[in-house]
Amino acid sequence: MREFSAIWVVVTLILPLVGCDGNPAATQFNRGEQLLTQGDMDTAISCFSQAIDLKPDYAAAYSQRGFAYAYQCKYDDAIADFTEAIRLDPDNGQAYGRRGGAYRHKGEYDKANADLAKAETLKAKK
Repeated sequence: MREFSAIWVVVTLILPLVGCDGNPAATQFNRGEQLLTQGDMDTAISCFSQAIDLKPDYAAAYSQRGFAYAYQCKYDDAIADFTEAIRLDPDNGQAYGRRGGAYRHKGEYDKANADLAKAETLKAKK
């Protein structure tokens, strides 16, 4: 009976936390992506935050969490996340473009134009 109990714990409690690929950060990221498409920004932010807690250098999670913040008009939080995504991945044109949009919403047009130009430069390199 103990073997069954141990297996039950693994199947019902542990596997859902790590996902089938065994990568809990990716599992949280993917869940956050799904929630973004459903418009549940608060829960998506929570999932991206968990992914970042599990993998602090997860540039895509910072970028997506920043997107969710920007959607909620939390531009300072969004800019902080896009900035971290860019620090982790300097060729992340999407993060530059998104940060440029957040700066534009804040009325910081010089910063917005610089970021949008950088995003275009990176896009042209691909």
